[in-house]
Parts: sequence; C-alpha cells; structure tokens
Amino acid sequence: MRRDCAVVEILDTVLLLAIGIAAFTVVALSLLPLPVPATPPKVSLSAYIRGNYVFIEHMGGDALNFSLVEISVYIGGKAMPKPNLHEINRNGLWECGEFVRYPYSSNKTVSVLIVDRNNGFVLLHGNLKREERIYIGAPPPILVSSLRTNSTDEDLICYAPPVKNFSPKTFIYSWRLNGEPFTEVLLPFDTDSSSSAKDYSGNGYNAVVNGATWVSNGKIGGCYLFDGINDNIVVS
Repeated sequence: MRRDCAVVEILDTVLLLAIGIAAFTVVALSLLPLPVPATPPKVSLSAYIRGNYVFIEHMGGDALNFSLVEISVYIGGKAMPKPNLHEINRNGLWECGEFVRYPYSSNKTVSVLIVDRNNGFVLLHGNLKREERIYIGAPPPILVSSLRTNSTDEDLICYAPPVKNFSPKTFIYSWRLNGEPFTEVLLPFDTDSSSSAKDYSGNGYNAVVNGATWVSNGKIGGCYLFDGINDNIVVS
C-alpha cells in the first residue's frame, strides 16, 4: 500500500512539473518576440567571360558587405584566392557596377559559388567555359559603337541580351569614362523602399523619400506614387 502511495505521489509531482513547464512555455512565447526568418538579399550578380578574364559583377539591387561574401572560384579544378573588389565608392560594400575578376586564358571549366555569410544564402552558382557557356546569372550587356570603329565621335549603343523570364528593360546602366560616372545622379527607383532611393551614379547622392509610395508596376520597372500635396523625394 505504501508503495502504491509513493508511486502516486511521484506521478503527481511529474504531472505538476509538466504542467508548470507548459505554462511557462506559453507565457514565454506570448511575451518574447518570435525570431524573424532571414530573407535573402535582393541582388543580381553575373559571372561572365570577357577577353582573358572571368568577371563577377554586381548588376543591381542590395549592396553587399564584401568582407562577408564568400567567393569560391575554381578554374580547371584549381581553387583561386578571393581577389580585391574593383570599387567605385570605396566604402567596403559591393554595389552595382563593381566587380572582381580572375585571369582566364584557357578553355578550362570555371566553377563559381558565391555565398552571403551574413545569412548563409547562395547568391550565385554554376559553371562557365569559353565558347560553351560564357555567363551565369544576369546576362552582361553588350556595348558597341555606332560605326564599329570605336572612335571618340561615335555613339555608344548598349544591348541587353534577351533571356527567358528576365526583362532587360529593368537593366540599370551606369555610364563611366575611365571609372568616372557620366551622370551626376542616377535614380532608377528599382528598390522597394519607403525611406530612400539609391543613386547608382557612384556619386553617393542617395535620395530621401518623404511620403511617396513605391510600386512595382511602373512604366518600366518600379516607380513612386505621389499624393500631389506634400509627397516628395529629396536628393541630398
């Protein structure tokens, strides 16, 4: 009889302990904020072969902390060291128009894997090979002169190669001469933001959005809607 009572007391204790833990869990979940799942950065990268180099270029979207970007490149099975970033703004961020490059003068396969170590997302991966697959990711634009003689009095024409499920209308072209931007301010309004509009000229004139609403269905890409009263975008 005493053994039965002891067993009952132990079961009661375990049951009360389980109820207490469950109650504490419910209270903790109701008071503590739930972790927000990480979202991948909205960025477009391209790896392509041009001349005697393999380029990996930021084609638009969110800036990346270059020190937290893992770039794994193998040429013919040989691991290549991470190169320096060809920067425009020199702020440690990998931004539109900036690139890394690797010497490439063979027909060996180039394997590319780019991972954002900040959140573990794979940003770009695939293989390249001269005369077989010359780019992965966003297609690089083709720049030609109007008379094909590359003289200084010709017009420059930029072509965006058509790709399935990709709209070349939303390409952002940041024109530069010897690394210096042609434009003072370049605001394509391509990023969904209620607070700022990115300047892609490289001059750093990011704009402050006051009240305007971003929408994705503009005439070409995104745009802002104004209320006609006091909404504005100010370039600083």
